[in-house]
Parts: sequence; C-alpha cells; structure tokens
Amino acid sequence: MGVGTGRVPGAIERLTSWHLLPFLAIALASIPLSLLPPDEPHAGLLAVAGVITVAAFVGAAAVPRGPGPPSLVVLPPLAYLVAVVVLRHAEGGAASGYGPLVLIPLLWVALYGERVHVLLVVCGITLTFLLPILFVGGDSYPATEWRRFVIWMVVSPTVGVIVNDLVRRIRAEAGANERRAQALEAVAGISRGLGHGAETRLRICEAAVTASGAEAAFLVEPAGEGILRSSAIVGVDLTELTVTVQDQPSAIVSVYTSGEHLFIPEAGEDPRVSPRIVEATRAVSMLLEPVMRRGETVGVLAVLWGRRVDDPDDFSAMITSFLAMEAGVAIERSDLLHRLDELARTDKLTGLHNRRAFDELLERELARAARTGDPLALALLDLDRFKAYNDAHGHQGGDELLSLAASSWKQCLRDVDVLARWGGEEFVALLPNATPPDTVEVVVDRLRAATPLGQTCSAGVAVWDGSETAAELVRRADAALYEAKERGRDRTVVA
Repeated sequence: MGVGTGRVPGAIERLTSWHLLPFLAIALASIPLSLLPPDEPHAGLLAVAGVITVAAFVGAAAVPRGPGPPSLVVLPPLAYLVAVVVLRHAEGGAASGYGPLVLIPLLWVALYGERVHVLLVVCGITLTFLLPILFVGGDSYPATEWRRFVIWMVVSPTVGVIVNDLVRRIRAEAGANERRAQALEAVAGISRGLGHGAETRLRICEAAVTASGAEAAFLVEPAGEGILRSSAIVGVDLTELTVTVQDQPSAIVSVYTSGEHLFIPEAGEDPRVSPRIVEATRAVSMLLEPVMRRGETVGVLAVLWGRRVDDPDDFSAMITSFLAMEAGVAIERSDLLHRLDELARTDKLTGLHNRRAFDELLERELARAARTGDPLALALLDLDRFKAYNDAHGHQGGDELLSLAASSWKQCLRDVDVLARWGGEEFVALLPNATPPDTVEVVVDRLRAATPLGQTCSAGVAVWDGSETAAELVRRADAALYEAKERGRDRTVVA
C-alpha cells in the first residue's frame, strides 16, 4: 500500500489516536512475551512478526476515511492475521497461546468498519487456524486443534457481527439525535424569525428536510383561482411547480381540499400522485401536510424522499406537522410585514408609490438603462395654483383633485411607466424607452391634457444623459419645471 507524502502527517496522527493506539499497544506488547521462559522463540520469526505488525497498523492509519473498496479497508487487518500466524509458529504453534490475538483485527473492523469488512476478517481468521492444521500439523498443530478451529469459527462471526450491529445502532441514534437537535434549532429559528416572506418559506422547507432526513421539500400556496404554485423549493432542481385544483389525480390537491395529511410510500405507483410531479421531483416517498391558518387550508408542505420510506419515524412526522402549523403562522406574520412595508412605500391618498419607493425604483432603472443603453426620461408634474384651489374648495376638495389627477394620469401611461407622488401637489413620472411616436414630450403633454376638474399643470422633463446620478437627473427636471412655472404655467419644458 503506497502512502503519498501529503498523507503522512494525517496517517501518523491517526496511528497515535484512540482509533488505533489501544490495538497497536496490545499487538506490540504481545511480541516480547515470546522471550519469557520456558521455550526459546525463533528470533527470526519474531522479527518478521514485528515488521508485519508495524506495517499493518501503519497501513490501517494510511487508509483514507470514508467509503472505499472493501479490500483496501481490510488489507491491514488481514496482514496482521499473518503476523499472528508467524507469532504462533515462532512459539511452537497451537500451544503458544497467541490465538486470541485474532480478536484485535476483528474488533477493529467491528468498531470502525462495515458488515462486509467483518465477514472478510472472519474469513481471514478461518484461514489463520485452518491452514496450519492442513499444511503443518504434527506436534505443533495436533488433531485437538480442530476443536479450537470450530470454536473460533462460531465465536468470531458472532462477536464481530454483534459488536458491529451495536456500533451501527449507536451511530445511527447519535446521527438521529444530532438531526433532531438541528431540526429543533431550525424550528426555533423560524419561530423567532421575522424575515421576508420568501426567506421564511425557504427556511420552513429547509427545516422540514433536516427534521425528516429527506432529500427535498416544497411549499405550495394559492396563486389565483384554482391554482396552487410553489412559493419555496429545497433540494429539487426546479424553479417553480404549479398544480391546478382540477388536476386528477392529485394528492396535493386532495390534502389542500381536505386539510388532512397524507403519507405515500411509493409515489410512482400511487394513482393519487401525478406522474408529472414524480418526474419533476424524482420523489419515491412523499409526506404531505396541510398548512392551516385560522382553520383554513392556505397551502401544502411536501417532504420528498429519493428512496422508499415505509413510514416516517414519530419525530419526523411530529416535526413536519408542527412545521406545517408554524408555516401558517410564519407566513401570515411575514406577509403582514410585507404589507406593512408596502404601506410604508405607498402614498395613502393616491395609492401611488411615495417618494421613498420611487427613489429606490429610480436607482434600479438607471442601472438597467446603463446595462441596456435604452433611453430613460423623468418628468416632474406640478398642479398649477393648487393652493388657491385648496383654499377655494377646502382640504377635502384638494385631496379629491390629487386623487383624481393620479388616477387620470396613470391611465395615460404604459405598464412599464411609473407614476409616483413626489410631495404636496407634485408628482413624478418615470418613462423608460419612450421613443417616437410616443416621444417624452408627447407623453407628458398627454398627461397634462388629462388633468381633471378643469385644472392645469406644469411639467419639467429631463432625459438621462447616460452618466449623471439620480439626484442630478431630478435636479435638471426640477429646473425645467421651475422654468415652466416662470413662463406662465400650463406647459412642458424639456431640459
């Protein structure tokens, strides 16, 4: 077995760790015992046994961790069995008392290997006792040695398999406990969190995967009449998953309409599961939990395993059910925060973007225009003599004029255009890619002509020069608006 230069420090560290050190100590300590009376050992064989022992343990330390070929993992233990054969022969054979040393490689693979490694070492132990009887025999390995051989053939697989199974169960339980702790922490994080709606939904799916040991999860919610659409997906290479309520068959729709959870051990063979869903998610087993809010189903949380699961364990089922309940609360909370954020960005009187929201949007549009090279224009509109109108008709009349102006002007704009309330009686319009015949000035004049209640407005327009900042663009439009006012109002001035 070759050991690369880069592996030597790691191999030495593992050799002196509790992973190998107790076995190495026992193996090396057994060799000097041959020097005790009454027999004189074969010095040459003792040296050979010592060299093989050291080589076997160095090889075991050099074997990389993780899954690998069984031969690579069991080669060092089998090499040590050769050392046991040599030690026995150096001390006269069966009477040497070195037979129990075969437990060293057996226990090592039982503790740190897999079932296949244990069985291979058991085969090596069989040869350790059988070959000397067959090929040496005589006084060194008399006929009574067959009894010892049979005993070891019964004891070694029993001990090895029992220890290996016990270690595997302990590791599985430790892994499950760690997964449970992670799941509980994820659940606690969701309960404490006040994140954005999309972030909360994603964290719920991640927690569901962690809690269940599944490969994927997704959350679907209503997205229009008769449509359920994914709002978060984890572990599946999909951007979106859509299910219509009329889909037949559909386990997701069934859970959504009934409000009852559903576990499907074999999704590909269940007529309630759409083949389209199975193909898209590659799910073998599925757990579907309804997401409830105030007694109403508002979504479905789906947990997907890429392997067959006959029945999720109690903890996984409990946590997934809890996550579905928490999803309803967390989604409502995050959506409420989202609505509050929208309200903070919306002018209450007109329903338009307020100045804060428009400033953010303007920065994004400038960045987009810089990438694409498309033209971008900004227009400031000011209702003429609004103070006099407000004094004559009262604040309620002034508010009505502002609301009607916003509604009328918005109807004159394209979907890509943005109209916002700038403050007081001033409004701002962002006009991306306005080209002939709808030039910027034509569009703004159309807005002015739509001013309601027989009122007029003035407008200042600036077309982005490709390099100026948002503040500089607004400043030029504001200067043009001031000029329009100075020139008698009710007109458009382009900077």
